[in-house]
Amino acid sequence: MSRHDAVENLLETMNLFANALSWLDRSYRLCQEIGIKPVYTDEEFDHFETLTSRYARVTDMLLGKVFRSLDRVEFIQGGTLIDVVNRAHKRNLIESVEQLRHLKDVRNEIAHEYVQVD
Repeated sequence: MSRHDAVENLLETMNLFANALSWLDRSYRLCQEIGIKPVYTDEEFDHFETLTSRYARVTDMLLGKVFRSLDRVEFIQGGTLIDVVNRAHKRNLIESVEQLRHLKDVRNEIAHEYVQVD
C-alpha cells in the first residue's frame, strides 16, 4: 500500500469512526434521559441495547481500524493488539494502556456476557 493509499484509507476510516461516535453519543444521551431505575419498558431496554452495541462497535473500530490505519501511514505493518496499543500510547492518542484495556474489557463484557440485569 502506498503512502497516498494509506492516508486515503486513514481519512475514510476517521470519517466512519466519527459517524459511529456520533451515533454512540446519540444513544448515550437517550439512555442518560432514561436513567437508572428498577424496571424498564421494552423501548427503554432497546435504547440500552443499542447503546451497548454501538459502544462495542466503536471500540472495535478504534482498535481494529483507526490505530492500525495510523500504523500503515507510518509504514508499520501488522503486529499484535498489544503492539498497536503501545504505539497509540507513544503517539499520545491514549492516556494509558490501562485506559484502553478497560475499554476493551467493558466491550468484552457487553459482547460475551449478556446479563439482562447489568
